[in-house]
Amino acid sequence: MYIQVKNLNYTYSKDFPNQTKALDDVSFGIEKNSILGVAGHTGSGKSTLLQMLNGLLRPDDGEIFIGEDCITEKDFPLVNIRKKVGLVFQYPEYQLFEETVRKDVIYGPKNLGIEDEKELEEIARDAISKVGLDYEMIKDRSPFELSGGQKRRVAIAGVIAMKPEVLILDEPTAGLDPESRHELINMIQNIQKNENIILIFVSHNMNDIAKLADKMIVLDRGKIAMEGTPREVFEKKDELNSIGLGVPKVTEIMHRISEEIEGVKTDVLTLDEALEEIARVLND
Repeated sequence: MYIQVKNLNYTYSKDFPNQTKALDDVSFGIEKNSILGVAGHTGSGKSTLLQMLNGLLRPDDGEIFIGEDCITEKDFPLVNIRKKVGLVFQYPEYQLFEETVRKDVIYGPKNLGIEDEKELEEIARDAISKVGLDYEMIKDRSPFELSGGQKRRVAIAGVIAMKPEVLILDEPTAGLDPESRHELINMIQNIQKNENIILIFVSHNMNDIAKLADKMIVLDRGKIAMEGTPREVFEKKDELNSIGLGVPKVTEIMHRISEEIEGVKTDVLTLDEALEEIARVLND
């Protein structure tokens, strides 16, 4: 495993009457060049986990290894974590602050010590192009004048400009219409594939997890309730429902069909798989 999370524990307001256990003995691993989906209801520990992986929070105990580096060591330099792990918040306007899109995208690389203007120009052009925006048209615009979808893309560009080994996205498609969601998912897939990075994303949208993730974990009250491939996890429909989550829409439809027609497989994740299974049953 390239990323190893070992026995993470974290409590908010520790030793106070209102203390809350956010992570409870959380352990999992992620392979190189893979995509991990993280699901869980509000308050399950998802955001806390993301902030641990990016070094924004330190665990009460437990360890996180990225390659050979233990980023949770007390004296591990935060700048080295930022080089390895890039985090895009759910609300991109929280991390956009410069006068222009170009300045915002090169802010991170400049902080890493890159000063040559030609190199910075190429970094900005490359990152902005990778998120599907026209560099010449957008580089001098204020990021606060952009649409919500454009802000999200610029925020992602600012992170990938730093060439991280791990890209973390918190609810990347939240609030987008179906067409924008589809475009963003395809863009994320292309970035992960072309940059050969580990992608970790949190989502309430089970369709997104089914389409993107190689592996998924489900958090419930700070613990890992389920872990496996999306196909394996979404087979546990009743367990997911019991903790306030569901399955992809097409999987739900196949479960309903199986109640009426014996022998219908329910471990389907896409519309194409559903059509193939229905055709098989009809032919039989």
